[in-house]
Amino acid sequence: MTANYGKTILAVDCGSTTTRAVLIECANDVYRLRAQAQAFSTAAPPHNDITHGIINAIDLLQKQANRSLLDQNSEPLLSPLPAGHGVQAMVITLSAANPLKVALVGLMNSVSLRAARQAAATIYTDPVCRFSLDDEHDSQSFEARMAVLQQRAADLILLVGGIDGGAEAPVLDMARMISLALHTMPASTRP
Repeated sequence: MTANYGKTILAVDCGSTTTRAVLIECANDVYRLRAQAQAFSTAAPPHNDITHGIINAIDLLQKQANRSLLDQNSEPLLSPLPAGHGVQAMVITLSAANPLKVALVGLMNSVSLRAARQAAATIYTDPVCRFSLDDEHDSQSFEARMAVLQQRAADLILLVGGIDGGAEAPVLDMARMISLALHTMPASTRP
């Protein structure tokens, strides 16, 4: 039985640091990842042109897949050619952006905030402040913490509690502090 090949899709994501390219093939109505490659992004100086990173990633991908994806002018081959070269569809996404400014608030530095830092590290973030109830280096008052939250202008506030069935009052107190800080800052600067 021979495979019934359908669409072949080239997908490229241009990020702040890397540009990723993947080749997806459909055989017998099942889509499969055939190959993937990545190259340094060229969205920032000195290039300021994402196309260089796109071409570099596709060039690496075509070598890995043993399939021509670019023509002599480094343009994508958007109609399938004999011998399985080219693709039927191409999609490009752009995720190169400034990192989200995130404020991390938790019960315990070694548990809650550690989990918050790990969660924030899975996406493109820039932690601008962090608070925990047991931070011995942070003796700021409730009002001082509110002021820091307002000044740092986080895009996202990640509040992390304790364990299931654990202390609720300290988490609710921190949530109230965050709520009060947000309500007393100008609407245009709220996350």
